[in-house]
Amino acid sequence: MKITYLLLPLLLLLQVSPAQSQVAVIPQPNSVRLSGGELVLRDNSYIKESEAFREAAELFREQLFVRTGFTWFKTEQNAAAAVVFTQNPALQPEEYILNIIPGRVVVEASAKAGAHNAVMSLLQMMVFGKETGLSRIPLGKIQDKPEYAWRGYMLDESRHFFGVEKVKQILNWMAFYKLNKFHWHLTDEPAWRLEIKKYPLLSRVGGIGTYTDPLTEARYYTQEEIRDIVAYAAKRQIEVIPEIDMPGHATAANRAYPQFSGGGTPNHPDFTFGRR
Repeated sequence: MKITYLLLPLLLLLQVSPAQSQVAVIPQPNSVRLSGGELVLRDNSYIKESEAFREAAELFREQLFVRTGFTWFKTEQNAAAAVVFTQNPALQPEEYILNIIPGRVVVEASAKAGAHNAVMSLLQMMVFGKETGLSRIPLGKIQDKPEYAWRGYMLDESRHFFGVEKVKQILNWMAFYKLNKFHWHLTDEPAWRLEIKKYPLLSRVGGIGTYTDPLTEARYYTQEEIRDIVAYAAKRQIEVIPEIDMPGHATAANRAYPQFSGGGTPNHPDFTFGRR
């Protein structure tokens, strides 16, 4: 009996369910069933995409080149494709399945968001498994969907202005880790960062300064730049949520248009908007 009691925990450790396997994906998927062996994905390979998932495939090719240097192409030839997209209406909008089998990866999703999550997981595995001219990923089936509908990141640009290039870099990292809400803090006490053509002084005067230097030259986003960033985010399945503060946190706006000031405190003058 004592031998039996000693062997039982060992047997339980050895009989690990395949669903408990792990892959180089953040966050870890809900279900990972590895079948043993690996798929070698090489540079200069092909993707067979459907029109429904064109954006996800384009983004995957773009980011694959940025992060690994691999150049992949679109093809209509099913047999030659290293990655094949297929629509599975049974899946939820952000859910996906990666079937990694000998010769190819089959991506299943019902909507753009699910296809996006799938290719980001595949991209992570390929980056982790990269060697010279190829990438090794494990064979098996991965199925996942987000636990939380709101997966956000907040950038405070009223206090510290970053600019278009840096914002796009942040959006790329958000997409890589499947974050989908970009909280963009554009106005507060230090500065106003959004061009409003009806009130040009909001950005030209209100855009002066940062949290550490109130005399820094005016820096803000034009409406064209805002549209460009919103479209860039949308391609990555990210919703831009601007923060435009009122009636408080209005110091920068009131610096531009003092006639709208509702007063404040000695430490925070012109902090609110007044009635007009």
